[in-house]
Parts: sequence; structure tokens; C-alpha cells
Amino acid sequence: QFLSKIDLATISKYIEDALSSNKDDKFDERGYVLQDIVNEIGSRLGYRVTNGLYRGKRNNENGYDGLWRCQDGSCIIMESKTSDAYTLDLEAIAGYREELIEAKAIERKNSSILIVLGRADKGTFPSLIRGSNYSQNIRIISTRALFELLSIYDSNSVWVIQKQIMELLKPHD
Repeated sequence: QFLSKIDLATISKYIEDALSSNKDDKFDERGYVLQDIVNEIGSRLGYRVTNGLYRGKRNNENGYDGLWRCQDGSCIIMESKTSDAYTLDLEAIAGYREELIEAKAIERKNSSILIVLGRADKGTFPSLIRGSNYSQNIRIISTRALFELLSIYDSNSVWVIQKQIMELLKPHD
């Protein structure tokens, strides 16, 4: 609720804080803050966002970071990562989508996965995705680029730009 009430400049600062790597700072919940910020960006872009879990599965709940529903019926399963320095489990992320499809919560033909990456420390995620069986269903974008899309939409707030942004976030050949 707090994030929905702050301006874009403050959100930008919070993104920078969440992505900073100050070794003296003992705050280790940055990934959860980033997840909330990215979901707020999704809401401001016009998606109906269901926030996901912070720590994987519990009680058979789906472990996605966010489920973004568009007015056209399409859905994006959002996964946020502060850095690509850690292993990306594409099987698990694709599994979240499959679980939602099996539960009839989303449709296969209208759903995809969006990985929002904070820092590209190693730059391995794009090639990992390109070389996988999931490349047709996954799109990757940096947190800063997603924020720039929000800034463009916020300064214009017209349906055509919102629709173009939503199309950009869907996987394409």
C-alpha cells in the first residue's frame, strides 16, 4: 500500500537502494523489496497484480513473485532477481506457469513469464534463456528498463502507449 502512494522519483531511489551492494549494510531483504517495487510498477502499468510469495513454496502455494493480468486476458508470471550472480532455476519458474495452467487460473496460449533483473553482474541469464526449451515463453528485462517504460507511460497516460508497453513485455521471436 505504501508503494502505491509514492512518486516515481522515490520509487527510483528505492530501486537504487534495493540494488546497491554496500558490504557494510546488513539489510539482506533487498530481493523482497525489489519484488514489491516491481509488482508496483506492474500495477502502475495497468496490470491487475497478485503479489507472490517471498520465500518459495509453502502449503502447496505457487511460488511466483507476481501474477500480472492484462485487460486483454493475457497473463504474465513475473519473477524478480536482484542479480544474475545466482543460479536461475528455469524449471521452477516454468513450473509456476504450468501449475497455474493446470489449475485453470491462466491459459497456456495467453500466458508468459517475465524475468525482471536488477543487476547483470555476469550477464548469463539471456543466453541461459535463449538456449532453453522455454525461450518462446520467457521475456527478460532490467528493472531500470521496466521503470523507464513506467516513466514513459506516466508522462503520457494514453491507452496506445500502455498497450504498446504490454506488448513489449510479452515474448516475441
